[in-house]
Amino acid sequence: MIQVLKKYKAFLIVLLIALLVLGGYRVVLWIQGQPHEDLLYTQEYIPDTGNIKGHVDTDKWEALGKEFVIGANKDGYAVFKNPRKAMDAICRDYKDGIRAMQKEGAPMGFRRNYGAYVDYDLTVSGDSETKRQANIVASFVDIYENSFAPIDTEE
Repeated sequence: MIQVLKKYKAFLIVLLIALLVLGGYRVVLWIQGQPHEDLLYTQEYIPDTGNIKGHVDTDKWEALGKEFVIGANKDGYAVFKNPRKAMDAICRDYKDGIRAMQKEGAPMGFRRNYGAYVDYDLTVSGDSETKRQANIVASFVDIYENSFAPIDTEE
């Protein structure tokens, strides 16, 4: 038994290092995918009042499902009240739109690369339902990213 361990010692060390690196990589991806606490839902989204910015059709989003209910973050930008449930729902219910955007060049892995999908709805070909889904996905990204990155107010 000791002879076998000595023989494979280098292999086991390399395997252990590889597992540690992979684990660390997964932790970094998980941390990057977490919303910024100060950009989550804190108030109702009622356009033309207080510090609310933009004009998001909250009724349209709510009609798509309870996962897409809109609120506003502390800065007044539209956010999904529960961004995780919204992401799960968009991935589940709008697969055809996401796939069509990927065929046009959007990167694979929508959950990790959602920001790249914001403009691909314009290039999607296919039936009207696929185009509608792609438009919803692109609009989703516009709102979803408000919970994850500071908003650049300089134009």
